Amino acid sequence: QSTLNSYFVANGLYLVVMLVFTGNLLLTLMVTLALILIFMCLAGLTFAAYGIDFGPVESLGVSIFVGLSANYLLHIAHAYHRSTISDRSVKIQRAIYVTGSPILWSAISTMGGSAFLFACRTWLLTELGILIVSIIGLSLTFSLGFLLALLSWVGPIPIDGNLHSWDLVAVIRFCLRCIRKDGRGQEDSDSAC
Repeated sequence: QSTLNSYFVANGLYLVVMLVFTGNLLLTLMVTLALILIFMCLAGLTFAAYGIDFGPVESLGVSIFVGLSANYLLHIAHAYHRSTISDRSVKIQRAIYVTGSPILWSAISTMGGSAFLFACRTWLLTELGILIVSIIGLSLTFSLGFLLALLSWVGPIPIDGNLHSWDLVAVIRFCLRCIRKDGRGQEDSDSAC
C-alpha cells in the first residue's frame, strides 16, 4: 500500500511540476500518459518477462524510477514547447535536433554504467541494474517514439507569439471570454465558447 501511495505521490508531484514549468495542460497530460505507459511496460517486463517478484528494490525504486523515466520525456516536451515554430513537424525536428543527441548519449552512459551491476554476486544489485537498464530503455523508446508521434498528431502549436494552444494562460483567457459573453447575454460570432 505504501509503495502504491509513493507512486501516486511521485506522479502527482511530477504532474504539478510539469504544469508549473511548461504551463501547458495538453503537454502535461501527454507526458503523464507516456509516463504511465512506461510504468505499465516496466511492470510487465519485471513481473511477467523477467519473473522478478515484488521486493525491496521495486518498493524503493518506484519513486526513483518516476524521476529516471520522466527525465527524457521532459527534455523533449520542453524543447518542443519552447519552439515558436507553428508547424508541428518542424517543431519536432527542432526538438530532436536540440535534445536528441544529449538524450541518446545520456541513456547510453546510464545503461552502460548500470550494466556493471549485472555481474554482482548480490541479487539485489543485479536486480537494480536490470530495472535501471529497463526503465532507461523504455524511457528512451517512449520519448523518441511515442511522445514524438503524439506531438506530431495533436501537439500544441503557437497561437499568439510564445503562447501555445492549451497553455494555461490561453485556457484562462478563453474561459474568461466565455464568462463575459454569458454574463452580458450577447452572442459573439468570433468566439466559440
